[in-house]
Amino acid sequence: MSSQARVLEPPDRVPAGTGSKVAKKPSADCDQPSATSATSDPQDWAARQVREWLLLLLRFAITTDPKDLSATLALADEIDARGLEWRPSAPSFFRRTSNEVCKAITALDDPKRSAILKRHLTRIDDPALKRAFRAAVKLDEQTALSLREPQNLWLGLPR
Repeated sequence: MSSQARVLEPPDRVPAGTGSKVAKKPSADCDQPSATSATSDPQDWAARQVREWLLLLLRFAITTDPKDLSATLALADEIDARGLEWRPSAPSFFRRTSNEVCKAITALDDPKRSAILKRHLTRIDDPALKRAFRAAVKLDEQTALSLREPQNLWLGLPR
């Protein structure tokens, strides 16, 4: 797929070097306060972080690029560590979920794949983002229906 065909916006965060730290991309509007400034609402910041995480998962679903995976996991670590003075020793919700969803995206023959991806879809509130993720992982509502026995379309019609 050519880079022109991609419709995703680049994430606000990119991996910084080879570590798991995340660096902010330079912004075109340097005058505006950052998302993590003291003046912004903590709930608003958290909502933006979760949306960015969902977009990074979508981006990985489209590209399956290891760089997108590391960016997703780095942001998941950052969200999980929010409010803590240290990084958690065991993966918390966002890291665990990221690992699970990314594994399901790449493991096409995994019998649990569909259930994991459907569970993740229920977490997405934005209908457009939900449709995009469903399409990216090729998990269509029609797929579930097509696995059933074919129905007789002519049943009940006059001959």
